[in-house]
Amino acid sequence: MFINFEYTLYLFLRNFMNIDPSQEENPQLDPSQKLSLALYSTELQSNENSDLLNEWCKNLTSKVPQVSQPFHFNTTHTRNRVTLQTSLSALTSAETFAHYFQNVLGVSPLSLRRLQKLGENWQPTRLGSWLEFNTLGINAGWFFPIEMIASQLTEMIENTTHRKIITRWVNTQNLVECISYGESLVEPIIRQMEFRLDSNLALANQYHLALNLADLLEVPSFHGQLLNILERYEATELIISLWLSPEGVLKFGLRIMNPSVKLLIALFMLSGMSKKEEDKLAVIHGVLENIAWVEIQQTADGLTSEVSYKI
Repeated sequence: MFINFEYTLYLFLRNFMNIDPSQEENPQLDPSQKLSLALYSTELQSNENSDLLNEWCKNLTSKVPQVSQPFHFNTTHTRNRVTLQTSLSALTSAETFAHYFQNVLGVSPLSLRRLQKLGENWQPTRLGSWLEFNTLGINAGWFFPIEMIASQLTEMIENTTHRKIITRWVNTQNLVECISYGESLVEPIIRQMEFRLDSNLALANQYHLALNLADLLEVPSFHGQLLNILERYEATELIISLWLSPEGVLKFGLRIMNPSVKLLIALFMLSGMSKKEEDKLAVIHGVLENIAWVEIQQTADGLTSEVSYKI
């Protein structure tokens, strides 16, 4: 599937990033350059978006050497939604993130106070930022990569129908952990949460427990062959990725960590990936290579697949 991308890499480095590939047999790219190159291979590339990406990296990249700072580049199979993510120690990065959110993005103090309140309650060790490019514009937000029992999350989110449904579902499970929670920084607030099911359960049992929550939230059904595909390519653990807004469920995703390339391709094909999309994904894969997860989702745009690369 994955095509040779060296010529595209050469042109990009020469024309857009002021790097002369002839100086090295294998040019070493920093995270900002890799993210820029990957964005260049999507439908969302523009001078404005490139500037925003560079500004995000400049403000949020750790100035301390040897600090562990993962970056992620997430893209849907149609490349019409791209999300950048990073996280740092909450103790050392809170002020940096707050400065970027308020002084660069113009986020209201009210939104920052909510972030502070949740941080004080949950005491996360890391604080994350995400920047999303999509066909409607740009969105941004924060997240805590944190492990806690799901009931701790439901106690803190607004008392809505969604909260009641999730609470009821959580209370019927043997073991459900929340492993990430985040929010957008602008109205209407999008609440993003991830739940890890009991990995001791067989994949089929995890799958049906996830579908039970999807049914309760009135999410459209997934493809009838999905479970067979997951089992065929040896998925063993499912994570539920859920985006909620006052308007309803924006995304219900089933995520597989560290998938094989074959599973990635199978899920993208199931979602209707075209030949053009396949070729463009090949370029992104050639640049980034390290797949963190793949996810199949029901969204407002229908069935979608998304892949995350760790940089």
